Amino acid sequence: MKVKFKSVYFFILIFVFALFFSYSKFIVLAKDNRQDTDLLNYEFSDNSLLLLSDNSDINCDNIRNLFKDDGVLNVKNLTPNLNTNIFKIQFSFNSKEKILKLINKHTYSEGVLKIEPNYSGTFGETANDEYFNQQWGLNDINIKGAWDITTGSHSVRVGVIDTGVATHIDLVDNLAEGWNFFDNNDDTKDKNGHGTHVSGIIGAVGDNNIGISGINKKVKIVPLKIAHYSSWEISYVIEAINYVQSLHGTENEIDILNFSGWNFPIDLSLFTAIENYSGLFVCISGNGSKDIDTYPNYPGSFNCANLMTVGSIDINGDKSSFSNYGKTSVDLFAPGGNIYSTLPNNAYGNLSGTSMAAPHVTGVAALIYAKYPYLPASEVKAAIVNNVRKLDNLKEDCISGGILDAYTALTNAHTIHTASYQYRNANQHYVICKYCSKTIRSEAHTLIRYFGSKPGKICNGCGYILYNDGTALIPYKQPDQIM
Repeated sequence: MKVKFKSVYFFILIFVFALFFSYSKFIVLAKDNRQDTDLLNYEFSDNSLLLLSDNSDINCDNIRNLFKDDGVLNVKNLTPNLNTNIFKIQFSFNSKEKILKLINKHTYSEGVLKIEPNYSGTFGETANDEYFNQQWGLNDINIKGAWDITTGSHSVRVGVIDTGVATHIDLVDNLAEGWNFFDNNDDTKDKNGHGTHVSGIIGAVGDNNIGISGINKKVKIVPLKIAHYSSWEISYVIEAINYVQSLHGTENEIDILNFSGWNFPIDLSLFTAIENYSGLFVCISGNGSKDIDTYPNYPGSFNCANLMTVGSIDINGDKSSFSNYGKTSVDLFAPGGNIYSTLPNNAYGNLSGTSMAAPHVTGVAALIYAKYPYLPASEVKAAIVNNVRKLDNLKEDCISGGILDAYTALTNAHTIHTASYQYRNANQHYVICKYCSKTIRSEAHTLIRYFGSKPGKICNGCGYILYNDGTALIPYKQPDQIM
């Protein structure tokens, strides 16, 4: 009996461990572990939900069959190019209570990794009808020094997940074609003004003798419309991110995404989409005047290597009264109070909110990409966060303890090193990185990776690219491509 008891005890321990392990990934998604289980405290769709499956064989027909007795109308795979499929399921009813019952009913169904509401949220802008005749935010982030290095490039593409972008006279030369995920068409015109205002901060045309200048005088803004007005569903955000990821490696690749949504609970669907995006994802801390270390909201509280969370300061360098903060959740602060930018109908005006702070960071990231186009998102993020202007009044409110500094971020984003070559014979040669003195061996004319038309090798010691013409080097650490 004692042996049998020990066996039972052993299998119970194994079961508990397996259960813990299966949920461990979800637990560490956020910078704060806690989850709000009272879903009725949050806004979400009353006729749709999201289902995640890590079984690549499951398709829309399987999901439709799973919900065949629940009033299913339509099923759409939002992430067909990922290993983890995220399905949006539309129903014939309009009832939040029924949505919650279906979540409980199908949580443990075969092939279901997670099932959750299709949350809705708002943008982080607070309207303000007070106008200024100057863009104080640009001076505050030290933009003039950055412009001595670069003013931007049309080769850098920035996706703005928002209400669309108006064809403003001060934006049109910096606009690219995008997509309307709300209506599923190519009409990305802005009926609200929020997306146009955000886009002007990032990239209103500079040196054209009219209006304002964006942080990037030259850039390509790609409108990714998810709403006509101020509220949106998370499924459209996921679809937009996945669309952008599908462009990775093409000439239409989008380097940075700016998203100003907030105020919903932890969501594995959105986390999965952001984590699988190859570029930099810039979002807001939110406008709740709260410590999001203690009261997390998402996506700002997600812990992703490619995600930056931005809080707002006012013209005096103080944390804006509306801005959320968090010593372990918010990366840095940027100007967000009374920011002057573009509005529909070729107008200009001031808006306030963390929605105005985030595009300042996005704009500086775009400048870095204009100068150093092959930097990975994690190093662009590090260049910005590690080179802020420190302020004592912010040291307890964010990770960096400071505000955005465009010049120092740009000057410290990249270090040039030199490489030398030693030929052994006609068929083999060695490449030595002078930065770390490590040697790479390569067959003649056999390259690890091409970077556009300029081939190069990756140093096994320092991770820097050694170009074949003897020049170097942009940090691009990718272990699977190191010899």
